[in-house]
Amino acid sequence: MDNSLNLHNSCFSCIRDYDGINSTKGKFIPYWDTAKVTPEVITNFKKGYGAVNALVSIGNNNSQFPFKIGPGMGRDAWIADATVSLTGIVRDYHLDGIDVNYEDFGSGQQGNFGHCTGEFIKR
Repeated sequence: MDNSLNLHNSCFSCIRDYDGINSTKGKFIPYWDTAKVTPEVITNFKKGYGAVNALVSIGNNNSQFPFKIGPGMGRDAWIADATVSLTGIVRDYHLDGIDVNYEDFGSGQQGNFGHCTGEFIKR
């Protein structure tokens, strides 16, 4: 094995800005059993496996939860809510980063997606 290569493993879990019925307008919530997957569980998992990054994946389940800024909500409000909620989840669960995986967009939302995700990543 080439010693100049680093082994790297990542594990993902999902969060979304839908509560199962409606958009939460950029306020992301964990989509896992928070009673079982706690910050302590994530910390112990990372310690037990060495070079592992725990990431959270935001996105949708095909067309079920497309990226969409809902009526009456501007891009700045979505960016602010996404920044606060994502930062809190990453901090509280001791995560190492965010994976963005949207496959579908609401009608006319492609421009909003690029702008909004770019802005919250910069923050």
